[in-house]
Amino acid sequence: MQSGVLQLQSASLYRDEQLIFREISFDLKGGDHLIIKGNNGSGKTSLIRTLCGLTQLTEGSVLWNHSPIDDIGSNYYQHLAYLAHSNSLIPELTLLENLTYNLHRTDLDQDHSVFEEFQLKQSMNSPVANLSNGQSRKAALSFIIMSGKSLWVFDEPYANLDSQSIVYLNQRIAAHLSDNGMVITSTNREEAVPTTNLEITMS
Repeated sequence: MQSGVLQLQSASLYRDEQLIFREISFDLKGGDHLIIKGNNGSGKTSLIRTLCGLTQLTEGSVLWNHSPIDDIGSNYYQHLAYLAHSNSLIPELTLLENLTYNLHRTDLDQDHSVFEEFQLKQSMNSPVANLSNGQSRKAALSFIIMSGKSLWVFDEPYANLDSQSIVYLNQRIAAHLSDNGMVITSTNREEAVPTTNLEITMS
């Protein structure tokens, strides 16, 4: 997998003069896994959103291949797969329709192992509104795994997951890193996270 370099340089964020985080920097390249640790309310989601271009920094820069992401726009987002707190599913559509719509693909049969490992195969034709929180989270994770993108960004991916699904997700993360992919995970469940080589603790 062809990867890039994601850099955060001297990043600070204030909201209504309240400090959210200050002077954070890192370089992330192919094969790297960054974990962002901290309690709820520590600024993890705000940091994730800045990395995805959804929140503007007060100071500092987010660079992709040494260019500010605001300047290169679609080039950066072609490589980015982002899972937020919300699962971003359309309740009225079935799980299969959501997957087809989000991935812009109809050839989903080749990815049947993802659905099997997440115990979703029996729910593919069920409206998302009828799924449990855990099933919805696993569906959203399937989007990331099947996206073909090199940079996976997860905001609390282990929420509502059973132990078997956590093991499978970590296996897919490990395989992605071995394929020169890049992963960023924010969580307050450190015991669930596989081995990482970069770490930021929010306070």
